[in-house]
Amino acid sequence: MSAALSPVELEIIRNALVAAAEEMSVTVWRTSRSSVVRELLDYSTAVFDADGEGVAQAARMPVHLASMASCLSDILRDHAGRARPASLADSRVMGNRRTGRYHAADSAAAARVAF
Repeated sequence: MSAALSPVELEIIRNALVAAAEEMSVTVWRTSRSSVVRELLDYSTAVFDADGEGVAQAARMPVHLASMASCLSDILRDHAGRARPASLADSRVMGNRRTGRYHAADSAAAARVAF
């Protein structure tokens, strides 16, 4: 079995990951009670790999992606030495203004997924 993906397979996977990020974006918008999120659309969603590298993003506010990646790397670093690995049910929310890098009120949520 070949490890290389064909251009068609690669495009299918890319579109699926972008669709997942867009679905997350719609969910954040629909469930938010914040006027900043609901009216200004001042939020971002993205899919990252296990190493914290961005692989797909929703078309919202891409300026947030730099802070999201740094927050995710802080989460990965802070929880790397845990006795048990994070389960699929675990999620992390970070609201530390020193790691948000942009606004004091920024927060980031990260959840592990597998497919």
